[in-house]
Amino acid sequence: MQDKSKTYETGSELEDGVRIGKDPRKMSQEDLKSIGHMQKPILSVIREKCLDCCCGQTQEVRRCMSVTCPLWPYRMGTNPVRDKVEMAPERRLEAAERLMAMRGNRLKKLEK
Repeated sequence: MQDKSKTYETGSELEDGVRIGKDPRKMSQEDLKSIGHMQKPILSVIREKCLDCCCGQTQEVRRCMSVTCPLWPYRMGTNPVRDKVEMAPERRLEAAERLMAMRGNRLKKLEK
């Protein structure tokens, strides 16, 4: 990552003589990466912000009372608004096998 002054320079621009944050939609992937912003799943980004707000304390994220915060329902790193998909046991086992294969782990026998 760049030094702090270069980071602010990369992520900001002058507007009417005042320094403001750049529109990230108009920045290159290279510039975003250079100031520390890597591509991540949005729920992970929300979880990180909640941890930042709670000084890195996972229990404080869990206990958060800012129920009017737009991020509050997603603070645990999941989307509770999305309908849950019920899978048959065979499909669940197939999905677990694919996931473990993608992760490069050995397939362990699952006890029923």
